[in-house]
Amino acid sequence: MGRYKIKMPGGVVPGVYKWAMIQAIYKGVEIEMELHQQAHFYWKCDYTLITHPERTRTVHRGEKEFATMDLAKENALKEACEEIDRTLESTQGRVQTASNSG
Repeated sequence: MGRYKIKMPGGVVPGVYKWAMIQAIYKGVEIEMELHQQAHFYWKCDYTLITHPERTRTVHRGEKEFATMDLAKENALKEACEEIDRTLESTQGRVQTASNSG
């Protein structure tokens, strides 16, 4: 995995690095994770949920900081799976309600 400086509107942010995408699939939804090493050596991880076949993308910015890259990645994956479960539950509830009213 290579690392590079992030380009920001004001230029390059010294000491902040962005790491390559990590992908997973959970219940048919693709998860892309992007790790960010902060200037003070803590880590954050953003994740994007991609549904198929529409390829609808939903971006979630990591707010929590972690001491290691692995902890940030594990937390983002856990949050992504929980979000997928919530979305699927609410979608199934809407489908059941619509079929009961018809």
